[in-house]
Amino acid sequence: MPASRLLCLLFFVGISLSSIPLLAQPDLLVFDRFRVEVDWKTPEMTTTERAHGGFLEDNLLYFHFFSPANVELLIRVLDGCNANDHFWVFSAGLTNVEVNLTVTDTQSGVSQSYFHPAGPKPFQPILDTKAFETCPRALPIPLENQPTPVSLKTLGLLNNRFDVTLSWEDASGELMDGAANVFTNSSGGFALSGPGGSLDAFVKILDGRLNNGSFWVYLSAMTNLPMTFTVTDTLSNISKEYQSTPGIPFSIIDHQFSKADTHRWIFPWISNNATFGSKLIANNYSSNTIEVTLVAIRADGTNQTVLRTIPGGGFLSESANSLFAGLGQGPGYAVIMSAPERGLAARWVTENLGTGSGGSPSQGVAIKYSGGDETEGSSNRRIGQSLMFGYLPRSADTVAAPVIVNVGNRNSNISLYFYDSNGNLLDIKGVPNLIPQRPFAAVLSDLLPGIEGDVSMIAHSDGQPLTGVVFTFNGLLEPSLGNAEAIPFVPAGTLPITPDL
Repeated sequence: MPASRLLCLLFFVGISLSSIPLLAQPDLLVFDRFRVEVDWKTPEMTTTERAHGGFLEDNLLYFHFFSPANVELLIRVLDGCNANDHFWVFSAGLTNVEVNLTVTDTQSGVSQSYFHPAGPKPFQPILDTKAFETCPRALPIPLENQPTPVSLKTLGLLNNRFDVTLSWEDASGELMDGAANVFTNSSGGFALSGPGGSLDAFVKILDGRLNNGSFWVYLSAMTNLPMTFTVTDTLSNISKEYQSTPGIPFSIIDHQFSKADTHRWIFPWISNNATFGSKLIANNYSSNTIEVTLVAIRADGTNQTVLRTIPGGGFLSESANSLFAGLGQGPGYAVIMSAPERGLAARWVTENLGTGSGGSPSQGVAIKYSGGDETEGSSNRRIGQSLMFGYLPRSADTVAAPVIVNVGNRNSNISLYFYDSNGNLLDIKGVPNLIPQRPFAAVLSDLLPGIEGDVSMIAHSDGQPLTGVVFTFNGLLEPSLGNAEAIPFVPAGTLPITPDL
């Protein structure tokens, strides 16, 4: 194959990766005395990372783990010397990863540590009123240029799509409204003592639709007073109430805010560059008008979300260049389509725009992978822990390019097993830590350098469901494609697995 054509093909399946180093976190001292340090770790990480943070009030700190816009932990040190001759440590978390919190009295050298393990259970609030028996203390040093949060009754998050309110009962049983304060686009807090008061209850909302088709709601409080959070999605009019149990610190993680009414399809690889273009088609075979959400996401995490409406009995047919104009031309991406009801089928067409015909179209079928009763059937299974790519040709004028997408809810290590026509295992390659919904794509010659001839490939994950397609290109770079098939596969030296259904 000519070098220029191969370069075009590499651009078609190219993946760009980048990393940004973190700066060292300076000491955060409450009352110019108590140093607060937070280390965190996800189950996939082998070592802990130091969290970064800052002040919200003179004795209230926030910390973020993954990005500054994602508040994960809030910590307050209180002067309880007049109450019980102790300094107090309160903490609320909007996370369920592993957390190690250490507070050190730099005057006495005494430290207190608090640990939360990773898992489905949310971070449990800390209300330690006997943390440090090191009273008295010097007068606090006031913070300079401390920003004053804007107090509201309603907290607007994720570009004001979500409205959050808080009501609580005081000691006399009177129902009161919390005063809202915005931290970031996704997080905020409520003061129970009115505008300008200390923040005691906290909320964060994340868009988790790329992982499980739902928004994620995190709630926590540094008090055990009775309270009720009300979260409303102003776009879908879905509203939920979250009530605390009196006398018990409040902490909730809801990863299913809107998942019950969500049906999803995935297009594993959509192209938009100078050589290859794709068109997405979604058929509405019901009598209802259905609004769909389409999210395109590249391997590097770059993404764009668009909404479209499909009339009953009609269909959507739109080019990737038009649908996701904000992403521009570049490497391909996966597209996740979601809808609040059943009644859709989807497919896509990819063409080589530079051939003599100006098209040479090839059609693939989008995979239904969550919600309702329209999951892949056993007779035509396209999702599983092991996928068979049955034919990957390699010759002077033919090139294959497999695409794999992790459609689970956590990162997964993928093993690629390559066989010749006689059943001989040629090689095993690894794709480490594949992030859900971010496509992996490669040309066969890059996966198996130095090996000629046609092969088959099995992609096997360490526990997450996979889906995928394979593109085959002739000497003119005209594409054809087919879906990979889920199979029961047991790698040598491992225990048998149960195929996904």
